[in-house]
Formats: sequence, C-alpha cells, structure tokens
Amino acid sequence: MLSFTLVQGGIEECRKLCGGHGYLCSSGLLELFAVYVPACTYEGNNTVLLLQVARFLMKTVAQLGSGKKPVGTTSYMGRIEHLMQCRCDVQR
Repeated sequence: MLSFTLVQGGIEECRKLCGGHGYLCSSGLLELFAVYVPACTYEGNNTVLLLQVARFLMKTVAQLGSGKKPVGTTSYMGRIEHLMQCRCDVQR
C-alpha cells in the first residue's frame, strides 16, 4: 500500500506539471486532492487520539495505588481487586 505522503506528493506534482490548468476542475486533480489529502489528517488524528487515550488509561491505573478513585467511564477501574480475581470457567 502506498503511503499517504507519497500519494499526496504525486498529486501535487501532477498539479504543478499542469501549470495553471492543474487548478481547473476538468483536470480532476482538485477532486482527487480534496478527497485524498484529508485522509492523511484523519489517519494522523486517529493515531494521536489512540495515544492520548492510552496515556489517560495508564495515568488512571497509576493513580489507583494512591487511593484516588477514577470517575466517569473509567470508574469500573476502582474495583480492580475484584476484577483481577474474576475468572472465566468456560472451557470452549
């Protein structure tokens, strides 16, 4: 699979090679650029969001030792002792 940067650079290079005509709708490059380039940003944002959530969860787990109770959607982590003792008896 081609990287986003490579494809984005290719689209931009084609637009430049067309001169002023690269900005015309008839070139098809504007639509290609408009559809494809935001996908690069979405990919980056997903990575950043994933890292931020992981950092938040690790910070929450670290605070459990100091007695601070988690709130909101992470409040279940306050029952960590119980959760760690739960076992599943399913064999298959």
